[in-house]
Amino acid sequence: MLKFEELEFTYSGHEEPVRALHDLNLEVSKGESLVLIGPSGSGKSTLLLLAAGLLKPSFGKICVRPSVYDETTKSANAWEELTAPRLETALILQDFGLLPWKTVLENAALGLEIRHAKRSARLTTAREALARVGIADFANAFPSELSGGMRQRLALARALALDVDIMLMDEPLSAVDTMLRENLQDLLLQLWQDRGYAQILVTHSIEEAVFLGQRIAIMSARPGTIVSYVNNPLVGDINYRHNEAYFLKCREVREALSLVSSPASPSAPKSAASMLNASETVATNTIDAADATNFVTATNNAFVLDLPMDSEPKTKCHPEVKHG
Repeated sequence: MLKFEELEFTYSGHEEPVRALHDLNLEVSKGESLVLIGPSGSGKSTLLLLAAGLLKPSFGKICVRPSVYDETTKSANAWEELTAPRLETALILQDFGLLPWKTVLENAALGLEIRHAKRSARLTTAREALARVGIADFANAFPSELSGGMRQRLALARALALDVDIMLMDEPLSAVDTMLRENLQDLLLQLWQDRGYAQILVTHSIEEAVFLGQRIAIMSARPGTIVSYVNNPLVGDINYRHNEAYFLKCREVREALSLVSSPASPSAPKSAASMLNASETVATNTIDAADATNFVTATNNAFVLDLPMDSEPKTKCHPEVKHG
């Protein structure tokens, strides 16, 4: 489904270049759930941006295999090099990228609106997505009126409203408490099983990695590469957390991580959002504006560069009333 070959990526840095990734090779199968875990600054978020087509490799290449039959190539198995964002990939960042002046329903439908879907069709699809993640009753609320967990559900609904075969998530549950985090992990598991997309999830939580990842890729300190894999065939059981095998697998991942040294310095960008805004990005790896717009059109994430005419902020303020 998605393949990285001899991948290298370097940021220019303020004083000297920072190698984020080095000689990384990885293949993600159709419908597979892969989790990336490793030290801070090991290039996990950079890898997601590369997979989304928002950054271009310094060396090596990224290839994608279409999940449906291609009338042009007369093949469903041909690998194609990824040179720009694609319509079938969604990216969810840590900050969710919600537009505060739009309602919950409008935020959920924004990707379809940018795709110029008819209003009735996009609102119907958005309502279905909101119902799927359990926040349909808040369709007319604004993001400022939602709790952190509900904002996370809205970000998921926005991605679900689009027809994607690859879901990329950068620590999407890092800002919620333990019990809510487990509930949202259950939701992520169910959505992946129902939709059948391939997903790559970045996390620093061993327990989350083991609950959601069929395969867990252990990344080295910067420059990041994959040093080992932990296979996790029991993923998919909602009660896996209560199984002794779950705790044994957590121990296996913890031991694998203990063999990875800490990064030498803290100078590399840490989150996908900060990387897209970082001035450190080397000139040859900057995001082309047209590519970014195409990506937003495809996935509707935080970087809305091609807003429709009615997307200007309204002057009315909405109080920070949060539910649950």
